[in-house]
Amino acid sequence: MIKKTKINPLSTVLILIIALNIIFLISNSKEFLYASVGLGAIVTFSSKAANFVHKAWMGLAKILSYIVPNILLTIIFFLLLLPLSVISKIFRKGDLLNINKPSNSLWLDNERVFTKDYFEKPW
Repeated sequence: MIKKTKINPLSTVLILIIALNIIFLISNSKEFLYASVGLGAIVTFSSKAANFVHKAWMGLAKILSYIVPNILLTIIFFLLLLPLSVISKIFRKGDLLNINKPSNSLWLDNERVFTKDYFEKPW
């Protein structure tokens, strides 16, 4: 049985403050520094504010968990899988499903002789 650990709202706020400081260091935009200091000051004096920020952040994370995987899977499909399948179809020799060759049966006759070595090393 998996135990659910309760996340401390202060740890969520601390991570947000660190993220705002990193964004400030990367972009040199003072708004992120002001937001970081303001968020830290508000949460320091009010535990209700920390709980509100935590619930708002987790709500945003839940909403994004429904949207982001679909976007990533769509991008992977159209940028990776679709081109590979088109290239495979263009350069493939033969008809893999035997659709173009009408026949009574799709079964192929196999004349292989099975020996002891065949079953000892299947790969």
